Amino acid sequence: MIDPGAAHAGVSVWLMDGRTRRWLLWLALPLALVSLGIGVANALGSSLDFQWSPTRMLWKGINPYAYYLGPDRHEIILAQAPNYGHLLYLLLWPIALLDWPAAKLAWAFTNLLFLGLGLWMLGARLQDKTDRQLFLAAALLLCIGFSARNVIANGQQTLLVFVATVVFLLNDRRPVVSGLALAVLFTKYSFGLPIVLLALVLGRYRAVLVAAGVTAVAVLAFGLLSGASGLALLLGPITVGRAHTAIGLGDLLSLGRRLGGGDALANAPIVALAAALNLGYFAVMRYRLGAAPGHDLRRDALLLAGTIYLSMGTIYHLKYDYQMLILCLFAFILSRALRPRAMLGLMAAHFLVFWMLPRHDALFNAAPLGNVAVSLMIAAFIGLAVYSMRVAFAMPKPLGELTSTSGGPN
Repeated sequence: MIDPGAAHAGVSVWLMDGRTRRWLLWLALPLALVSLGIGVANALGSSLDFQWSPTRMLWKGINPYAYYLGPDRHEIILAQAPNYGHLLYLLLWPIALLDWPAAKLAWAFTNLLFLGLGLWMLGARLQDKTDRQLFLAAALLLCIGFSARNVIANGQQTLLVFVATVVFLLNDRRPVVSGLALAVLFTKYSFGLPIVLLALVLGRYRAVLVAAGVTAVAVLAFGLLSGASGLALLLGPITVGRAHTAIGLGDLLSLGRRLGGGDALANAPIVALAAALNLGYFAVMRYRLGAAPGHDLRRDALLLAGTIYLSMGTIYHLKYDYQMLILCLFAFILSRALRPRAMLGLMAAHFLVFWMLPRHDALFNAAPLGNVAVSLMIAAFIGLAVYSMRVAFAMPKPLGELTSTSGGPN
């Protein structure tokens, strides 16, 4: 890590003159637009993961979790297994009113809106022109890469989670706003659970209470609409997800499924290792925060980055989730903690390894080489998680203009 002033002076040249920098950004723009256009075109022909049919079932008075686990699930189309939190199926009601072709179109453009809105909110927090250009370059690499195109093509919900995470991060002094965002984020447990832990460690208790209240109301509403109750209602998403999801490319739970049986919870040692890594990580974070309380957007963004990396390496994820790593690059750009060559190298590594390599499924499918590739991805994610927390607590005293100024106390 280097002094912020020195980092700013180094980053300001970007290893090239300003005109070259601008030309490279302009050249990348059409590539990004073409990539996103391909994603939309594929979404109109596919959207296989979009939760349209389970949502329609709920609003017809049927519990989609129980229905999917039954012997006849023909009304749930494509790969639309209902393995998300209850709130999502309430939020998707307006699009579920549309027929399938119109719903695919509406959701594809809604995903584009989520992507643009999240990137804009992050970029707006960067006050220096060069920092904004660096983030623009990272955002263009994201859009050129496979991950963002894949999340749109599959009709996935990860971009909704992305926007919710951005809102949660940037509104640390607005507990109602951040709590509502946290409730939306919690519909995808693989990100929601660790980020709720992060919120607790950061002392954002009011936001967690708001999220818990909204989630509880959503579960009750889901039960009233579907006639479901009890543990079958509460555990519906987990029960479906445990039995009916594909195997990921870079996390411990997916490695456990590869090594035996296909059940995400059947390999007890790996499940225990994943749990221990998460609990240990947040315990260390809580201990370190004891000496550095308060609000600091740069530090909190790096801690969120570490949380995302750790989630990617230990909890179940598929390749479209990797687009969330743009939040990690934002954290490093905001903190100015890396030298110019290191920052550009980190961006290039994310593009090549996380946003392009997962497109080649054959690299991860053939055992034992596939298991080696998965293990290397896990090691990379966990290593980046540890490094993010290390950098976060090595930050100098927060600069006033970079700390959150969005309201009253949390």
